[in-house]
Amino acid sequence: MSRFHPSYARYVSGYLYVDENSGLIGDIATHAWVEVMIPGIGWIGLDPTNNVEVLENHIILCIGRDYTDISPVQGVYTGGKHDLTVKVQVKALTHF
Repeated sequence: MSRFHPSYARYVSGYLYVDENSGLIGDIATHAWVEVMIPGIGWIGLDPTNNVEVLENHIILCIGRDYTDISPVQGVYTGGKHDLTVKVQVKALTHF
């Protein structure tokens, strides 16, 4: 019998801040990772794209069960031929 319960894992969407000295990838558009609930510890974020634990450079926008819960762009457009272009730039804040 499995001890896994659906509420012990969730999908997270957001952005990843990557500075010039970072070896992380995923900063050119939205980024996604998972979080798992560890009883007695809490939610732990894991980024399988970069094989790292989620830290302060992962910026959370939405949390859901899967991509369809929190899709950043959805809808239907009919008409002429168009291309969708997305550009994301994340900068660290300078503290005063």
